[in-house]
Amino acid sequence: MLTFTGFNMYYTTSDTIVLGGASQTLPGASTTSGFVVTAPTTTRSGAVTLTVNAVPSLNNSNSNTVEYNTEIDVTNSDSDLWNDDRNLHVWRSNDNQTGANRGYFAGSSDPEYPAMAQNAGVLYASWSNYATSSVFRIANNEDYVFATHRIASSYDPLEQTDIAYGNRPGVIYNANTYGNGLWNYAGAGGIVVWDANANGADNVSTGNGYEVEYLYHDRRLMQFTGQRLAYQGDNIHAAYFDTETKALKYWYTANGGNVGYSARWINIDGGYDAHDGDYQERYGRDEWTGASITNIAVANGASVVLNQIIMTDSDGINYRAPVAGVVDIAIALGARISGTNTTNNQSILFSVRTSTNRVVDVAGSSRSAAAGEFCAIDTTPTNNFPVIAYYDITNRTVKIARATAVNPAAAQWNLQTVMSLGDLNYNFSGKYISMKVDTLGYVHLAFYRNSTGDLIYMKSTNNPTNGATAYTFGPSVIVDAAGSVGIWADITLVNNRPWISYLDSSYTYSFDGLKVAYYDPAFEAEIGDAAGEPDTRDGWEYMNAALVYEVENVRTSIEPDGGANFWGVALGYSSSDFYRIAYYVD
Repeated sequence: MLTFTGFNMYYTTSDTIVLGGASQTLPGASTTSGFVVTAPTTTRSGAVTLTVNAVPSLNNSNSNTVEYNTEIDVTNSDSDLWNDDRNLHVWRSNDNQTGANRGYFAGSSDPEYPAMAQNAGVLYASWSNYATSSVFRIANNEDYVFATHRIASSYDPLEQTDIAYGNRPGVIYNANTYGNGLWNYAGAGGIVVWDANANGADNVSTGNGYEVEYLYHDRRLMQFTGQRLAYQGDNIHAAYFDTETKALKYWYTANGGNVGYSARWINIDGGYDAHDGDYQERYGRDEWTGASITNIAVANGASVVLNQIIMTDSDGINYRAPVAGVVDIAIALGARISGTNTTNNQSILFSVRTSTNRVVDVAGSSRSAAAGEFCAIDTTPTNNFPVIAYYDITNRTVKIARATAVNPAAAQWNLQTVMSLGDLNYNFSGKYISMKVDTLGYVHLAFYRNSTGDLIYMKSTNNPTNGATAYTFGPSVIVDAAGSVGIWADITLVNNRPWISYLDSSYTYSFDGLKVAYYDPAFEAEIGDAAGEPDTRDGWEYMNAALVYEVENVRTSIEPDGGANFWGVALGYSSSDFYRIAYYVD
């Protein structure tokens, strides 16, 4: 039921109201000061037009640059662009679980780390479930079958999922396992990309996968976080954060290649260690003696020579450098040199690095000491080169890494800062960053500024195709500053125009916790900014999604309709029961 109030609202039952393109006559109980109608099922988001005695309302057709058509509230600093236009926003959020466009992803009970992607109008989701120590993926038009939609499982929970769609869906996740103390490749988990064309993933009980980087090198659980995935046809690109070195990393494979595990990742920015270049590793003995490390003779990061003693165990066995280089100590003083199994139980002791050939700009000035805690990845439309946007932890700002090849080596990456030092949002910006490159090659960014609790947007003013030319940006735009807003931002594009989903932190764990912002040039009213460009707040609209389910403090997702559905964009959010979908009907 919709209630409308005002003046001169009714003359006869021949009067009409149009709700986003759906017209109906007014009920007999209407008065000149208002009426109540039921929205027809054909109602869509759009302009509201009332026609009384054959005279249509002028709200949506008069000039918004004229002062008497504005509705600025001096008590509300967020009202500077309010006007007398009347528009209806229609949402569908329900429990439907039949056919297509369901209200939630079937089987997504108690989801952890959910994510959503879209292809040809079909939505795909991934999530982790702690109760079953499994990762799942499913489409929103599929019935759930445990054995079909579980793509990976292990003895400990699998975490941090992201999903992307190229020629098929793929899911990246963190197999956060260590083999009961068996810190070697045969026992420890790490980052895995599930794909139907991949071989069976090592060290995961079930599921195919490409092994990205494993945990045994540094003997650290939850070493990797914030994984993001991008598919371009059969090319798979991944970006993630290494908590051990505080570094942003990148990984690539060609779908179906099924190459064995090796150190192929690129250290983009932040710190680095022995495994971010050429190295040799030293393991404990392949036998169960109960021996432990009693002496470590060199400091971590020290330069060592061939055969130099690095450490000694309780049986008096010395472990020497297999090559000259820089040592990286993995095991702690007093730790066992092997796991609890009786065979194949060597644990990694240390590594010696002989080069930094997988570290970007290692001798240059573009790197930061710590970077990549939040990141996003996409590819350019012309050459399909990867682009990564990320949070620079050291300088508390936004950076971009640009590649000059589809499968770039370290020397084929370029780093840049996004904002100028004079930008008012330069500092404390970049957490929860999301990025899309549009079909013309322009970069669109959405991120959170944690000092003010604002949602920030930026678009590049150029669209280079070679990866060597730096992106340029105008001033950042504060899209939403009403309360504390912008965490878990996700951006998509509709006709190359930005749409952003994000959380309203003041209302998480209520029905009003999910928000969406979008740019429409038809909403522009101010004079002086670039017409048709989202370069100021002019032309932006934001709202709380109309839901009847609780919104948890979990990552949001937004996807456009790539088919012929009733909705224009769909928002994925985690509720207290399922990974749910809110459809914006337009």
